Amino acid sequence: MGSFAHFTIDGYPVAWDKNHLNTWYFKKKDRDIFKRKVSERNRLIWSINEDDDEEETCYIYRINAKTLIKRLELAGYDMNRVQLEFKKTSVKMIEELNHFTKELGLDYSKQSELLKDANLNDWLQRLKVIIQKKHQGDQWKDPVSHEDPIIDFMVNKPNFAFEDSPVDLTFPCESFEAFFRAVAEVVDPEAICEIDATELVLGGWTNNFDDLIEYRQPNTNIYGNFSTAIENIKGLLVNAENQTLKRLLFANVITSMESYLSDTIKKNVLGRPALLRRFVESNQQLKDKKSNYSDVFKIMDDIEKIVSQLIDETLFHNLSKTISLYKSVLDVDFPTESMSVIQKAISQRHDIVHRNGKTIGGDDLEISNADVSSLIDTIKEVIDKIDYQVKEGLLDDDEDE
Repeated sequence: MGSFAHFTIDGYPVAWDKNHLNTWYFKKKDRDIFKRKVSERNRLIWSINEDDDEEETCYIYRINAKTLIKRLELAGYDMNRVQLEFKKTSVKMIEELNHFTKELGLDYSKQSELLKDANLNDWLQRLKVIIQKKHQGDQWKDPVSHEDPIIDFMVNKPNFAFEDSPVDLTFPCESFEAFFRAVAEVVDPEAICEIDATELVLGGWTNNFDDLIEYRQPNTNIYGNFSTAIENIKGLLVNAENQTLKRLLFANVITSMESYLSDTIKKNVLGRPALLRRFVESNQQLKDKKSNYSDVFKIMDDIEKIVSQLIDETLFHNLSKTISLYKSVLDVDFPTESMSVIQKAISQRHDIVHRNGKTIGGDDLEISNADVSSLIDTIKEVIDKIDYQVKEGLLDDDEDE
């Protein structure tokens, strides 16, 4: 069966995608997530029960017709382009109608006449009526006759589909974009143009909304993993009575911080091309590598693997390097007032892990429950501030219009 995304202009379906999201001329900043009742779905697309009050989360790209026109014209799809496609495609359609008249023995003379002296403005006026009255062409339904011959022809296709027609209506054009521009021309400039990608998101066919979903949460997804680890440590700390367990819990607080820092930088760098580039351009090891132009494509093929390995090899308890990395790649600042406390805790963690709980002078390192709790509070405060900045930077800006 699959899942579908539907592109509508002023509520009228103009294109659709199956198991794939084509965002056409929409940008990331045009996305929205909101709740609606199932009964509020577009009735030209869905067969729905008017009394269905069940709520669903919707994933939508939305702009107005004025904005769509601007973006289409910047891409070369102005009304002159629509006129050229209209004339060229009208001639092709006449040839097809004449061919099938002979092949099938059917009379398409009236349709040929409509196209013979076709005037774009006349067809745009009919297109406006079709959009306003929501007349639809649907090969799976019985045709509905219309008094106006042009409207009737546009809505009710012949017994064959025009070979080069990209749209469901019989409107002479070669490209989806020309049809979008024609429809945008006949609706109000403030009319809503949207892609409803709800089915694709819920069906797992696209991750285009992942950053927006995460952005609207109180924290990032990786922060959730950090928070769970901290809560587990707190739970064990309640019954921690011997030094060995207290030391392990103390060390694990630092480990939880390192995991958050490592996972966050890795997810963002490998998931966002702009940040991957910033990492590559700021990494000293990569700067020092010598390469030939003949190797450029191999390097491009391997770059994510190389960067992933470099991140895995990074010691995130090295605070000075970690602070520099986060600043240069994610533009995130660490709260400096807590760094000395964390640096001391990292040194103590080193004693716990590598010296069996003894200091460099050979003394036993005593860790109390209060020490663990205090470190948790400090680390959590730092990660809270870092995560806020990471979350605020999740939504990449689109290119200027």
